[in-house]
Parts: sequence; structure tokens; C-alpha cells
Amino acid sequence: MNPLRRYPVLSSLLRPFRRSQQKTCAALVAALCQVAQASSFAIAGHLSCLTEVQFGSALTRLYRFLRNERFDNWLLTEQMLRLVGKDQKCLLLALDWTCWQDRFSVLTASACIGTRSIPVASSACIKRNLARSQNLWEETFLRLMVDRLRAAGVSAIWLCDRGFHRVAWLKRLVELEQHFVVRVRVKSCGKRFSASLLCASFHLTLPRHFDSSPDLAR
Repeated sequence: MNPLRRYPVLSSLLRPFRRSQQKTCAALVAALCQVAQASSFAIAGHLSCLTEVQFGSALTRLYRFLRNERFDNWLLTEQMLRLVGKDQKCLLLALDWTCWQDRFSVLTASACIGTRSIPVASSACIKRNLARSQNLWEETFLRLMVDRLRAAGVSAIWLCDRGFHRVAWLKRLVELEQHFVVRVRVKSCGKRFSASLLCASFHLTLPRHFDSSPDLAR
């Protein structure tokens, strides 16, 4: 089975990569789709059947690919943004933290397409290191994502939960000229705030092209 023929979308996603990287990545994605679980042993087991090699060789191939620094993950993100955003006037990107096992925290950006959420980028760090560098981690991730959005020619609206309700984060979004919706805590129940008044309360300045006419309710 040729994964690039069975899953034509992979040909578009992987076009900028070297042929050898295309073949390996396509085989791993095909194995992942077949086993439907993020388990290295399960993926390697199916990969060994697809490629007719020993299980140990397939597992080594998987780990070697995941450690390959020459494979540009952010280029793959750009390709995914270009693909999912081509028919969207403004792509909805949900940003959130999740946990992987007990050791890692993973920051993930997912494109909201209909009723589906498609991860387009992620960044993992060891939990114990996150307490002193979470803000820097988030802002670096945002800058890299914005670079790829611009390279792909895609506009986005960022959807952020209460964990991103901080002045520095909102300021960074404004500076990068990004549209966003951030869930905030409003102490005065029942009051309504315009976008300009809300940003003024955070000592932010709205871009000149920003539409501040709709009110933001609690």
C-alpha cells in the first residue's frame, strides 16, 4: 500500500519536504490512522505490517523520525494552515493547555472546522519547568504561529480561555494585529463593556482598523 495514494491529502501537506521524509511521515500517519491510538508500540506494529519489516526496526524508524531535527514541524503547521484555511474567510484557532501523562504539559492550537477541532501546532514542556516560564512559552508559541499564518496567507481569530486573561497576553495579540476572543472575569455582573473600554481598562490601544462597535458581554 502506498500511503500517499491512499491518503491524497498527504501529498499536498508534505510537498515541501524531502522525498524520504514524505515517505516516512506518510507511512507513520497511515499507521496512526489504522490503529486510531497514539501508542508508539501500536503504530510500530502496524507500520511493520505495512512495510514488511521486523517490529523492532519499525519502532526504531518511528523514534528516529520523531527525533529528526531536520524535519521542520513549523513548515508542516504552515501547510496545514494553508489547507484548512483556504476556504475560510477567517480561521478560528482555539488555544489551550493539556496534559500528556504525568510529566508533560502541551500547548496546542487547533483549527475549528464545523464540528471538528484539528490540531495544527503543539509545543510540549516538562511540567516542573512551566511554573517559571509559562508566559514566555505562550508568547513564543504565538509569535511562531503568527509567522506561519502570514506565510500561509491565512487570517485567524484566536479563541482563548480564562487562563489567558492577562494584560501582557492581550497586549501581544494587539501588537501582532491578531483578532481574538478571550474569556474574561468581570466583577460587576450585568454590566456591558465596549471593546475600546475593555482594552482601555487593560491599558491597551486598539489598532486603527479594529472594529470596536460590538459590545462584549460577560
